[in-house]
Amino acid sequence: MTGKGISIFLLQKVVFKLFSKNGQRLIQEPRFRPQGMVFSSLRTYKSKPAFLDEHLDRLLESALLIGFDLIYPLDQIRSWVLDLAGQAEYDPQFLRIMASSDGDIFVLSRPLVFDQALYQGVKSITFFGERKNVKAKLYNPPVIEKARQAAERAGVYEALLINRRREITEGAWSNIFWAKDGILHWCDDALSGITQSHVLQLAEREGIKTCEAVLPLAQLSFIDELFLTQTSKGIVPIIQVDRQIVADGKPGVITQKLMKAFQDLVS
Repeated sequence: MTGKGISIFLLQKVVFKLFSKNGQRLIQEPRFRPQGMVFSSLRTYKSKPAFLDEHLDRLLESALLIGFDLIYPLDQIRSWVLDLAGQAEYDPQFLRIMASSDGDIFVLSRPLVFDQALYQGVKSITFFGERKNVKAKLYNPPVIEKARQAAERAGVYEALLINRRREITEGAWSNIFWAKDGILHWCDDALSGITQSHVLQLAEREGIKTCEAVLPLAQLSFIDELFLTQTSKGIVPIIQVDRQIVADGKPGVITQKLMKAFQDLVS
């Protein structure tokens, strides 16, 4: 791949276009596997990309954290995302914006299809590993790829990362929250999430006390609720970690309250 440009990738139609800065088409490929890029993923609700400006800000922040700037202004990238989202004949969409240090911008779209039963609770495993840069959203760093592969082998929804102090910090592709005695806890020593930020705002609005903290692995059996947040699914209850059932094995009161509040927010 050569040149600096914008790529539009509409997976439903298997169309990949790379344009140079003056708009000339350079190549057309059905698949590609970007590495060493920063990215941000989002989804549509009623055909509109949710929290788009926040995702664009995070894309720029991640690029700056690893030492490069975006060649194109955020307004231009926003227009490309909206244009691609408007072309799709499906909803909801999963969208991904990626940027390389060479100056290329990639915008991908695919149908977002998943089993709604996950909102009744999912299983997870623990995985010992930490991100090297917890604030930059990099595409497929090795520890995340290994964690995801471990989750797939175990047949579970997510892998929860364990740091060297044996604390649960985040999911491979999600942020985590847990509740104990009516207080909602979250970990700041992790990659910040757009959905995570909105959940914290919703908790304040709903009168739920919050506390920034880490979750020691040894304390897992004593918490009342556990859930993850991610762009594509919103809030997903976790009812089992490894062989440990979380509380009574059902979504908790705080989890359910925030799930409803989040759905109201995006609907």
